[in-house]
Amino acid sequence: MTAAFRSSFRPIDWRGDLQALPMLIRNKAFYVPVILSGASVAALPLLGVNPLTSAFYQYFSFTAPLGTAFVAGFFAPRASWLIGMLAALASVGFQALAFSVGPFGGLFDSFLDANGQPLTRAAAESLILSQALFPGVPLSGFFAAAAAWYKRFLNRASPNRARPTPTGRRPDGKQPKRNEGRPILARRR
Repeated sequence: MTAAFRSSFRPIDWRGDLQALPMLIRNKAFYVPVILSGASVAALPLLGVNPLTSAFYQYFSFTAPLGTAFVAGFFAPRASWLIGMLAALASVGFQALAFSVGPFGGLFDSFLDANGQPLTRAAAESLILSQALFPGVPLSGFFAAAAAWYKRFLNRASPNRARPTPTGRRPDGKQPKRNEGRPILARRR
């Protein structure tokens, strides 16, 4: 277990990860979290604020999109940190676009300042976008890297990973003979 824990860590290959970026943005590890983030932002104005849309929005967008980071990191072929950060940047872009279009389903009604007074819509938008951009994007990169580490750890710690797959060969390495379609009594001995 400790060997699986230690061997699951990988150093960041900055140059290789940036060179692989065009391949990475065409991968499902990038576009599925971006689609989920866009859907979560679009659900609030379209369906209104209810427990389901609010949870969907908070998990896949809002200030720290941990759902997008986990999906991006778990399915990334490499550079999970970069894919997580790019998915979080896409989430910030979707939110900025949605905030500029019009009312956002009554989400800003629950934001209060330090004195307990409700924030203005512009102040609430600014607060969400600044928190999503500055701590949210780097944290998404970290959580995506942690999800990729977790996937490698699960693969290495699995007891079924070391078992050989059955090949149909005998223990001495020879291939067994086939029956060649003869009746059972007509076999060669």
